[in-house]
Amino acid sequence: MNVQGTGDLDIKLVADAEKSFQAADHLLYFVYPMLKDQKLIKKALEEIFNSARNLVNSILLFEHKKTNIRIYQDKESNIETFKKISTKLDISKPELDTILEIFDFNEKHQKSPTEFVRNNQIIILLENQRYETITFEKLKSYANILKTVIQKFKLYREQKF
Repeated sequence: MNVQGTGDLDIKLVADAEKSFQAADHLLYFVYPMLKDQKLIKKALEEIFNSARNLVNSILLFEHKKTNIRIYQDKESNIETFKKISTKLDISKPELDTILEIFDFNEKHQKSPTEFVRNNQIIILLENQRYETITFEKLKSYANILKTVIQKFKLYREQKF
């Protein structure tokens, strides 16, 4: 992540995280139950990942501006930094694990040669003829946890100003 000239980029990123969360929430609780279009589940997963990514980047940039933490070019190092600072924001272990799970599933999803949606779940094929699934209910759980962490970060930001 390039941090030169970031200005208020952390504010934009948290706004983008909220926007993606709201899109996912709307898909999961309103649009999908009405239309039952399986493709909407994939779109909700994409919005959840975008929300998590923007949220973590926003947190890292904010902490970089306030405490001068180091931000790295590789995402693994930034994830490790995020894990270390997550307690400052009162992010619980289950919330942190959920965010990491979202990143992990998205990475597998990006590498997967085949994916499909069936019976309210996304199924991705992995190496060695294994597969992994994520259910509609799990996506709703992800969205709820992201909402909580976004609120915690916004409260944290307000207290620091």
